[in-house]
Amino acid sequence: MAKVTKARPKLYNPKWICAAALIFTPIFGGLLQARNWEQLGMKDEARASRFWVRSSVWLVGLYLVMQTLFRHEPVMAYMGPWFLLVLWGAWMATHGRRQLAHVRDFVKDYELLPFGKTMTMGILGWVLYGMLSFTITLALMITGFEPFEEPVKAPENGVIIRMNPGDEKPTVVELPPPEEAAKTKSAESAESAQSAEEAKHAEAQVEAEQEAQAAAQTDAGVPVPDEKP
Repeated sequence: MAKVTKARPKLYNPKWICAAALIFTPIFGGLLQARNWEQLGMKDEARASRFWVRSSVWLVGLYLVMQTLFRHEPVMAYMGPWFLLVLWGAWMATHGRRQLAHVRDFVKDYELLPFGKTMTMGILGWVLYGMLSFTITLALMITGFEPFEEPVKAPENGVIIRMNPGDEKPTVVELPPPEEAAKTKSAESAESAQSAEEAKHAEAQVEAEQEAQAAAQTDAGVPVPDEKP
């Protein structure tokens, strides 16, 4: 049975710790909970919190390597939030929630420590993670080491295979997306309509000139030949 703490300890808010650990990983939450457990005189729980800190460091490091090596895989764009959520859920289910229950049930009076500086620690941790990720990626690009090449995306709109005379290999032309094809067809239709209208206008102009010429010949007394037999 857990013992009741009679002294007035100095603690970080357990609720804030659990909430912030969702963003800053159980590394952040485990360190602060270990500090709280020591204030409460519970050394075994503090050691368990530090064990979670070490385990989380290894898991985050492993994910960093996987994220760098498999950076061309589409699934890696969504793996980060899932990794954080699963890691936080495992920590809360096995150890993180213990401090919430203990403080709620046995520690009625305690001095609340400021939480602002600890948030700065969490932000600096993510900055360090970003710098490591960028450095590893840059090193791989400079050295040309690509263990997993970027997958070639297949055309989504179909292709046209043509075999031109004299070519040894067929020519593959990717079809445009439906939206672009519709725009191209509309533009071609507009051009055809405009060309037809211009042709009609030119034909009408020629007929008008012929009629004017015939009228001039009639006025001059020159017989106008009949075009129809």
